[in-house]
Amino acid sequence: MSPVPEPREWPAELHVRERGEGRPIVFVHGQPGTAADFSAVERLLSQDFKTLRYDRPGWGKSELSPTGLAANAAVLGDLLELAASPPLVVGYSFGAAVGVLAARQHPEAVGGLVLVCPAVGPESLGALDRVMAAPRLAEGLAIGGFALGAWVLDLVDRHGSVFPGPVSQRLAPLASSGISRVLVSGRHPWKAFVTEQRALLAEMEAVEASLGELAVPTVLIGGRRDRAVPPAAVEAAAARIGHAELAFLEGGHLLPWSAPYALARLIASAAANLDAGRAAGPGARDPLGDLYRKRPRPR
Repeated sequence: MSPVPEPREWPAELHVRERGEGRPIVFVHGQPGTAADFSAVERLLSQDFKTLRYDRPGWGKSELSPTGLAANAAVLGDLLELAASPPLVVGYSFGAAVGVLAARQHPEAVGGLVLVCPAVGPESLGALDRVMAAPRLAEGLAIGGFALGAWVLDLVDRHGSVFPGPVSQRLAPLASSGISRVLVSGRHPWKAFVTEQRALLAEMEAVEASLGELAVPTVLIGGRRDRAVPPAAVEAAAARIGHAELAFLEGGHLLPWSAPYALARLIASAAANLDAGRAAGPGARDPLGDLYRKRPRPR
């Protein structure tokens, strides 16, 4: 049993949400995103672990200005240093790259990594990523795209099938995820998006190089139908790490919303096996399996 963290003051500018007791798990959200990315997963895990979510610089209620990957990792490192025991860091998409760099910068402060739909290698970058980072063009696309996207997703969320069947079906998971609120919340979400898009291109080489230097137990989880970070990109990242466990869930890039139960169980297994001194991964012992099978699946 890991020590229960003592009450402490988390940095106010990060708006940390803290629940539960036990082994700490820190969630690092994606882009665009906020701490709410993991709300469904956290509700399951906070019954057995101490869970911490926070708004990264530039997003949600964060008071910090948008910044790149290395600076995001430094912010995460400061947060990890406050934990009573090294947390399991769960990074989603862009947040996975932040987690990788934090584990390299602060190896003693990270108990393990779970990288979900991880944008941690060149295979996860496409033509659209480069367009959305282009000088001058990116700002206009982000401002217009965020406004239009929020309007469309809110429309689908409130009225259902307002577009032809296949279109509405593809938009429904996005609409129900609450991402439309992210697109219009915070001070300048479009500015955070553009800043991070450019950081992905500029700093991806450093992220990729860090994979082979990771010294903590690591689990990679991909979506079988993910188009943003395709399965081949997740497999390539696992090969670079060498010792990582690899798992795929049914779904696309929105696993925290579309598969919270399955994702929570893999994370719980990783955290529990850290406490037991085993490799953190889906192939390791799953002491929480029976417990989670008895719980109702989230609707």
